[in-house]
Amino acid sequence: MPRIDSKGRIQLTPSDAMKAGWRSWIGLLVVASGALIAVLATQPMSSAGQASGGSLAGSVLVGVSIAWLVLLGAVVLLLRSYCFRAVWDGRPVEPGSYLKGMYQVWGVLVVGGLLGALGALLMGSMMPGVLVALVAILALVFSRPDGRALGV
Repeated sequence: MPRIDSKGRIQLTPSDAMKAGWRSWIGLLVVASGALIAVLATQPMSSAGQASGGSLAGSVLVGVSIAWLVLLGAVVLLLRSYCFRAVWDGRPVEPGSYLKGMYQVWGVLVVGGLLGALGALLMGSMMPGVLVALVAILALVFSRPDGRALGV
């Protein structure tokens, strides 16, 4: 039976939050992996004979992807720490706060991976864009939903 708070909203249960987290995580993983597979299927290993205009734009995009992952990755981990502040007191995290914190982390990783894959497409070569996308996807895999913070 759904619980209703003082404002008349239905409260999210920990099991519902885990289901929503798994659905979102799998969807984001499919999108990021699909982009990586598309790059692997369409691009050559080296950039020999490619035009420099696309190569420059791709290189800039890969650099933006790296900066995105490093800078926003650090910021989003701090924000997730704020969302998970109940753990500091030994209490379980509220389901809505758990999802908010994890959606931020997953979003930054997926966008960073997609930027790296797009950079590889624009450069006309797999490296280094595929490497950046692969690191972002592996970080996404290792940050899968876990019920420990929710007390599940």
